[in-house]
Amino acid sequence: MSCPVILLVFANDRAPHGAWLRALDREHDRITDALAHAVRGGLCQVETVYNATHDQFFERLTRFSSRIVGIHFAGHANADGLCLDSEERRPLTAAMQSLIDAFEQLPRLRWIFLNGCGTEAHVAALQRRIPVPVVATSSAILDEVACDFAGQFYCSMAHGKPLLAAFDLAMARVKSEVHDAPRALRPPAQQRMLRPAAVRDAWPWALHLPPGRRRARWRLRPPRRPQLRRLVSAGVMLLMSAAPSIVGELGGDAGDGLGVAVSEALDACECAAASSRLARLDAAAQRGLWATLEARCGSAPQPGSCAEELSARRDDAASVHRCDEARALQRRLAEQFWVEPSPLMRAHCPGS
Repeated sequence: MSCPVILLVFANDRAPHGAWLRALDREHDRITDALAHAVRGGLCQVETVYNATHDQFFERLTRFSSRIVGIHFAGHANADGLCLDSEERRPLTAAMQSLIDAFEQLPRLRWIFLNGCGTEAHVAALQRRIPVPVVATSSAILDEVACDFAGQFYCSMAHGKPLLAAFDLAMARVKSEVHDAPRALRPPAQQRMLRPAAVRDAWPWALHLPPGRRRARWRLRPPRRPQLRRLVSAGVMLLMSAAPSIVGELGGDAGDGLGVAVSEALDACECAAASSRLARLDAAAQRGLWATLEARCGSAPQPGSCAEELSARRDDAASVHRCDEARALQRRLAEQFWVEPSPLMRAHCPGS
């Protein structure tokens, strides 16, 4: 599988006498340095858009749409969305609803980090359509503290910590140096909000989980060997087909844990096969699994695409010498299920 991409998006206020964020350059350096360990180990690829305009941001979303697992935004934010750069060198707001439309096209997206002021207001709209954890802020934040928080978060992730543990370590890092919560929000001139906001006596960052999820255990992992991927695929398919009643009774943390396992195994499984087996389970008990499936696959797979049915269609096409159709079906079987050509296909479609 291709290397997962973490997309870093930075946008400053470059207008004359604008609200320039001095720590944004340092945040970029802290994050890229922290993730260098994971990049060298082949765990991820880092793509950065600096002084990001709308065109540049959407170009990266399009280019890496099948590989993006995380999005980090650093810059100004407001009630309408995120403030990006423009050719006129002034902030131009990207409407959150439009960004959500774009993020829905990222089937491997696993988290979003909005490191700007007051981004918590956008979490509910995001998670209604994209069921992934979101790191957001409830109020204005100090530029320098936001930089330290992000640096520690990605340092933890680069060394294998899951999302929740990385968030907790980032909070501990900030609290160790800034003992008084309101100090993390002042002075207004250095806040990541173009219009000053009221200071609250609370820490602004929070990790918001999608409805029905209690944990955020996704982490950067080394790529699996093909043999291990086949083993995981076979094990998950056996579990889903042989014990649906047991799986259907799982709930709470157990169901969430299986959802994480299925999400990770979908890298090695065909989405439609997982979907056909999940359809036999109790819908209420397995809502988390369906959310995971939809988040990974982008949309609900069509029925009739499991290995057995594809094999039957391939052999039917080969038996009447529709070899082009049979070869196309065989390619799907080989890519998704590692199925070899059948003796019937070899006999009727030589060279397959």
